[in-house]
Amino acid sequence: MVFEAEEPAIKKRKEINEKIVAWILNKVKNEYSGDISLVLIYGSYINGTTNSKSDVDCYFIPKTERGYNMA
Repeated sequence: MVFEAEEPAIKKRKEINEKIVAWILNKVKNEYSGDISLVLIYGSYINGTTNSKSDVDCYFIPKTERGYNMA
């Protein structure tokens, strides 16, 4: 993503959050694809209201007992 006209702290936070979301999705797809029913990402990341202290809000619903290990 391109974050051109933003202050550097917000731009950096968005870049970090992008990496976190990519890590979560890759982890589920590559290691828990049959074990997780749903991953939901919400909050400022999705709303586009990220600030310099924003984090990534998410939860998941396990499908199997192994899916609980992702936590």
